[in-house]
Amino acid sequence: MESDKYFLDSSFVIALIFSNDFNHKKAVDMKFVLNHDCYINNGVLAEILNISNRYADFETVVEIYYQILDNFKIINEYDIFGYDARALAIFKKHKGKLGFVDSGIIATMSQNEIDNLVTFDKEFKRVDSINVISR
Repeated sequence: MESDKYFLDSSFVIALIFSNDFNHKKAVDMKFVLNHDCYINNGVLAEILNISNRYADFETVVEIYYQILDNFKIINEYDIFGYDARALAIFKKHKGKLGFVDSGIIATMSQNEIDNLVTFDKEFKRVDSINVISR
C-alpha cells in the first residue's frame, strides 16, 4: 500500500508558486499531493526562500514562508541523530551527482518513513529507496 506521506522538493514547491517557472503547469497537475501529509525539511525551506527571494519582493517571500508553515510539516533534520554523517554517506554513494541538500532529503525521508518524493530533479531517480513523483 502506498503511503499518504509526501516529501516535497524545492523544485516542486517553486514551480507551484511561480507561474513563470518552466515546470509550473506540471506542478499544478500534481497538486493532488497537497491533499495528503506533505513534508519538507529546513534545507528545503531555505532553498525555497532563497530562490523565491530572486523572483519576488520581500513581502511576498515572507508570505510564502507563512504559507509553508501553515500547509506543510517541517522536519528539523538536525533532530535526526547523525544527520550530517547520514547525508554525507548518501552524497558519497552518489559521488556528488546528488547534492548535499538532496542527500539530506533522502536521509530525512528514511528516518521519517516517507517513501514518496515530489520533485522535478531528475537526479533523484538514481535513488532506489524512494518513489519519485514527477511528470
